[in-house]
Amino acid sequence: MRRLIEFLVFIMLLTSSRAIFRLILDGGAVDQTAHLEESGSNTFLGYMFLGWKLIILLIFTFLLLTKRLGKLKFGTQWGFLIILCFLSMAWAKYPDPVRVSSFMILCSYLLVLLHFEICGWLRAMRFIKNVFLLISILSIAFALLLPSYGISVGEEHQGKWQGVFAHKNELGLFASLAYVFFLSWHRFEKSLSTKVGIIVSAMLILGCVSTTAYSCLAIVSLLFLFLQLSSTRKIIFSWRYMLLVLVLLGCIYAIYASINSSILISIGEKDSSFSNRNLIWAYLLTQSYNAIWLGHGLEQISASVMTDNSSFQESVGFVVGTAHNGFVDAIHALGLVGL
Repeated sequence: MRRLIEFLVFIMLLTSSRAIFRLILDGGAVDQTAHLEESGSNTFLGYMFLGWKLIILLIFTFLLLTKRLGKLKFGTQWGFLIILCFLSMAWAKYPDPVRVSSFMILCSYLLVLLHFEICGWLRAMRFIKNVFLLISILSIAFALLLPSYGISVGEEHQGKWQGVFAHKNELGLFASLAYVFFLSWHRFEKSLSTKVGIIVSAMLILGCVSTTAYSCLAIVSLLFLFLQLSSTRKIIFSWRYMLLVLVLLGCIYAIYASINSSILISIGEKDSSFSNRNLIWAYLLTQSYNAIWLGHGLEQISASVMTDNSSFQESVGFVVGTAHNGFVDAIHALGLVGL
């Protein structure tokens, strides 16, 4: 049973991080404007998502009926979020994507609970560490040995690393998460694999040339160094909630500055428009005002774009299927209550 649970976790980590599968379906690195549409062979990803999550649900039901599961600790916040996701089908313009996404979130949460309950927290964390390390090393190998897959092409991102991902920003997101994980786990287990993970994930961040990933690398590294000092650690721990509030306010101000034409902050080649993402955010936030408390429902951005993108094209000037910002996406999907 443990092996089966770990296999499902492995598949979940690959699919949720968008590693390997999309790159293979694209046939290698392609320009960011030339990705395959979500049709044809790419529907394999959708079937795979639903297939393995149905298996998770069956395993969970079996363990529950046979009383082998023990007492699971369901988080109140997670439970409320999952209920809100399913309820959003009632007011969503496109309910089918909401149904699928809500089911996926529920099954992912169940799998996490099963993983730690069946395998124990130490084995579960070590398994996650090994998967992160595997994806990181494969990304290095693709970038150095298979450049037709691991190096970005196109005028904007030419020559930047993308590893086993279809876009260099996806590599930056994964590498940043891996760097935080390895650095945090180093306090519990100072093994060679953990140290290799720290080095490799930092190399991937440098190779993908993502401003956001660079910022994460700098901030997390400084915070880690400060936490090595007992005096600084006590101060940070005492003010941890205030620091979280300041980070949240900083993120909100960054979005406000980007969509406010009277404010333009420029550092080198980058400015507060965030490569025209401000146009996307302004459009979606305007839409969010119409459903400010409960939002429009999950996956409504991509569903509306696939159905009729004329309004998006007219308002923004180009078409994308995501908000390119977690806060904006959350408030558009689930409103202030979900955020």
